[in-house]
Amino acid sequence: MTSIADQFDGFKALFTGETYECKLDAKSLKKAKDELNEDPREREAALKQFRQWVKEQPHYTCCLDSTFLLMFLRRCKFSQLEARKMLDHYITMSVKMVPEWMLKNDILDPRAKAAFLTGFCVPLPQRDDQGRRLLLMKPGVLNPEKNEYDGTDVYRAIGAMFMVLQREDMTQVNGYVFFQDYTGMSPKHITFFGIENMKKSTKFWQDNFPARFKEMHYYNTGAVFEAIMQLIKPFLSKKIQDRIKVYGNNMEDVYKNIPMKCLPSDYLPDDYKGSNTYSMMEIVESFYKKMSELEISKRIKYCSTELMGLDESKRPSNKDEPQASFRKLNID
Repeated sequence: MTSIADQFDGFKALFTGETYECKLDAKSLKKAKDELNEDPREREAALKQFRQWVKEQPHYTCCLDSTFLLMFLRRCKFSQLEARKMLDHYITMSVKMVPEWMLKNDILDPRAKAAFLTGFCVPLPQRDDQGRRLLLMKPGVLNPEKNEYDGTDVYRAIGAMFMVLQREDMTQVNGYVFFQDYTGMSPKHITFFGIENMKKSTKFWQDNFPARFKEMHYYNTGAVFEAIMQLIKPFLSKKIQDRIKVYGNNMEDVYKNIPMKCLPSDYLPDDYKGSNTYSMMEIVESFYKKMSELEISKRIKYCSTELMGLDESKRPSNKDEPQASFRKLNID
């Protein structure tokens, strides 16, 4: 029987290095070609070209794994130039804007562990019919008055989680769907996260992170949700705003857009007869147990420490940078 953690192949992909074995199903391969300009015959050459450029950058310390570099190529529809720009933004912002979230990430740290095990952010093992990875976020479970963790620890735990999920082929191509449950949210949670951190988080994840955020579903919203949206809406692109769906407290409305088979048992009706029997906390604990295995936790820390650096004094001037405006390599 497949365990919960085994349904997240990003754990294995952390160790594949510069080798690459495609894990896309036929439907996702077609989507990659139609939407992302990805041609399996040219993929390896595009990776080689991108990797060589990264190696030539004197100011970067950067991971060269194929599954890491593909995040940027796919997010940028295999434009070498756009992938270079996004990688530059990602490294620069990680180091300069959110180093406390993205650098030296030790998921074994007691505060990061405590934050993750609250169940604030739960990666769900079952993909939807479009192959997308679902994330259940429930900020109301966080206790703003506890000293076991703070907002920074929460963002750090999310950063570690994304290091795993972002290595998945299916997730890179099909993207994410967020289901955010605002039950239990209070004004204290806004103070807990901090207004500036909320703005910074929105800017970083939307503009500088190589992922496809396809839909955002907000459930059981109220005054706190409205206050948060007033804060972050000016920073949201129109594309993201158009992907937001807001619900009351009726899960029947949610089921119309998010299949019941994808949700944990906490969100299913008592008479549900489907195969999903995992509770939210079972998923959280299983994912953390896998992530905290010595080899995996060391790899996450290594990638966010030894393979994530920036020395601005060595950054080449614009005139020294090679031009690469082509979409992708053309090989017979």
